[in-house]
Amino acid sequence: DFRKRIVGKPYSIDHLNHAFEILKKYNIPLTFFNIVGFPDETPELAYKTIEMNHRLVHDYDNNISTSASAFQPYYSTPLRKYCIRRGYIKETDHPGDLIKDYILDMPQFPNDRVKGIARTFALYVYLPRSMWPDIKVAELMDEDGNAAFRELRNKLQF
Repeated sequence: DFRKRIVGKPYSIDHLNHAFEILKKYNIPLTFFNIVGFPDETPELAYKTIEMNHRLVHDYDNNISTSASAFQPYYSTPLRKYCIRRGYIKETDHPGDLIKDYILDMPQFPNDRVKGIARTFALYVYLPRSMWPDIKVAELMDEDGNAAFRELRNKLQF
């Protein structure tokens, strides 16, 4: 429902899974560019996206690359207008850098939480689930989180 209502993508997970199976059958490599922190998104929805990417990367024998950035409400887009109407941004707010900036102010998905999930997205996707509690610490946008992020980032092997 969220994908259809907010993002304007009317396909279901079943449709995606069917398409992925066809691509896997013919060994076609894939690249996913994910966005977290869409207006009205929740941390739970972001984790569902992470889980889907994790499953696909591991099901496809690492024939998939994936990344994520935080949503940016670019000028003249319907989602920017939606963000303004919902009070997530002001008319005068400027979109920022895809990696380090996030300007939406949503009570259900605080700014630092969006940035933390965006920066740890690849860790969640590529590292084993047994490491997810450690990755959760790396989401924190503080000294402990930064140290955990630096340590875990070194465990990624591409």
